[in-house]
Parts: sequence; C-alpha cells; structure tokens
Amino acid sequence: MHVPNPQGQSVEVANSAGARQEEACQPTSRGQLWMRFLLGTGWLAMIAAGLMALSGYPPSGWPFLAMYAATVCGALFIAGLALAWLVSWAKNKRARTGQFAVSSLFFLTTFAAMYFAGIRWVVGCIEAHVHQALPWNAVALVGLGYTLVVFVTLPAVVGITEPLLWFGVWLVRWQPARPFWKLLLRRWR
Repeated sequence: MHVPNPQGQSVEVANSAGARQEEACQPTSRGQLWMRFLLGTGWLAMIAAGLMALSGYPPSGWPFLAMYAATVCGALFIAGLALAWLVSWAKNKRARTGQFAVSSLFFLTTFAAMYFAGIRWVVGCIEAHVHQALPWNAVALVGLGYTLVVFVTLPAVVGITEPLLWFGVWLVRWQPARPFWKLLLRRWR
C-alpha cells in the first residue's frame, strides 16, 4: 500500500506483520466448486461402501444407496451444525477474548457424542464379526483409525458443503424464485 508522506513522496507501507498486503480474495470459480462437489461425493461413496462392508453386506443395490444417502445426510448435518456453531460464535458481540460460551459447550458435547458413537458402532460391528469382545488396545486402535478417517473426510464434507451453500445463495438471488421466497417469508412470520 502506498501512502504519501509530508514531503509529497509516495512511501510503501507494510501491514503489522511486516509483509505486503495481498490482493482481495477472489471467489471460487464454478469449475472448482463442481470439482470439489464431485470429489466430495465420490469420497463419501467410498466411506459408504466401507460402512456397508463393515456391516456385513456387499456394497451394491438398494442397501448401498440407503447407506450412501445416510452418509451424505450425516455429513451435511454435521457440516450444518459446525456452520451454526461458527455463526453463533461470530455473532456473539458480548464475548470477551478467550471466553467460552455455553453454546460452544453444547456444540462440542454434541460433536464428541457423535464421534464416540461412531467409534462404538465400528467396534460393535467388528465384535459381531469376530464373535468376542475386543481388548482395550484393539479398541484404541479402532479409535485411532476412525479419527484418521474423520480427519480425511473433513475436506470432502467441506467440498460438498461449499458448493451447496453457493447454490443456495444463487437460488435465493434467482429472479423467478423471488415470489416464492416472499410468500414463504410471509407465512413464516
């Protein structure tokens, strides 16, 4: 950024970190959004196939489509919860730096419950296949594997959520849909 000094000369000023300010952030292109969406749905299809195999069913036919729909709905539900949590955190004007809100505690408890329920379900499926209880170190190994799968799946969930969010923005701004949104808002109030 160039700022004139008292002598009339233009001086380059850096930001507080000492680096030059970057250009304004450009929106994601439509091609990138489609690519993220397709890769995300493909990854969730692989997760659904793995869950089907873990359940003891071959990953094909109607059971696979039901598991895939449940996987996508679960991923979008978790993404929606995370988005709601971040929005409520960002809108909280009364919070001080480092303050932990009760809503954050509720959201973290919900995420932890879903995480541990998923681990328990995987352990239950494995125990059903081996017909015996797993020792604690095997359960810890399953938990580690589940954690890795969850962290690898996060980009896929974001890859699906971001295009859907932008599609929603486009749908709200789409001129032929405006009368429908106005009618919906009148009935909601």
